[in-house]
Order: sequence, then structure tokens, then C-alpha cells
Amino acid sequence: MFGKVKLFFGIEGLKVDLEIQETFTLNDSSIIGSVRLHSKTAQRLKKLQIVLKETYQRGRSSEKRTNDYILGSIELNEDVLISANGEKIIDFNLPFKFQHSSIEKLGQKSSVHHQISRMAKWINNAKSEFAVEVATQVEGTALNPSVRKEIKLMK
Repeated sequence: MFGKVKLFFGIEGLKVDLEIQETFTLNDSSIIGSVRLHSKTAQRLKKLQIVLKETYQRGRSSEKRTNDYILGSIELNEDVLISANGEKIIDFNLPFKFQHSSIEKLGQKSSVHHQISRMAKWINNAKSEFAVEVATQVEGTALNPSVRKEIKLMK
């Protein structure tokens, strides 16, 4: 009885680890990595979703706004069985398309425009953060494991 309750809440259930590079460039078209699944008990993975997300923040204090943009996503809908005390490694290639803001597009025109766009970003306190998120759906579990790993954009 207690074992079923632990599995329902994800205790001693499936654990997810994400292994990727910590940096990428605008010239890259995909992120290569692997998802490591391990469990103390036998589990059945129903769904696995990997997403590259940009969190764009701008403004100051009460006027601060945040938007999330999905730059790339892949999904695995096959059943994957992980045996007790077993481990499964799923390699992936996550294609993405970087989206430039209007200020960044202006900055690409010339060196003068680049300086103007840098000043506009500084005045607006604009910044972006990038992260790869892995979400799972496990059979018989209410709290599904997930993992998020921040990565850096190198220009």
C-alpha cells in the first residue's frame, strides 16, 4: 500500500537527467544531447518532450514584462519500459530556429545601428535567458519528473 502511494507521488520513481552542452551559437541549427532515465522500480514512460525555450525580459520595476518563446521542440510518444534498478539513455537532436527581435534586426544593419541597438537594450533593460526543458509522463504517477537546464548563447 505504502509503495503504491510513493509511486503515485513519484517518490523512488523515475528520475530524469539531461546532458547537453552549456553553450550554443546563432550558427548552430540544433542542440545534441541525451536524456538519462533511471528508476529503483519498474516504470513505463508514456511521453517525453524536449523544448528549447527563450525567456525574454524587459522593463524595470512595475513595468517589467516577460515573454517565453519556444525555439524548438521534439516529442517522443512511444512507450519506454525502464526495468527495476535500470537505466535508459535516449539521445536526441533538437532542431531550433533563433528569432531576432526588431532591435536585434536593426543592429545587424551596420556598426552604427549596432551601437544604437545596444543602447536601446540597455535603456529597456532587455535580456534573454535560454533553457532546455525535459517533461515526462509516467504511467501511474501524478507528479511527473521534469528537468530544466540553462544554456548560454555565444555570439
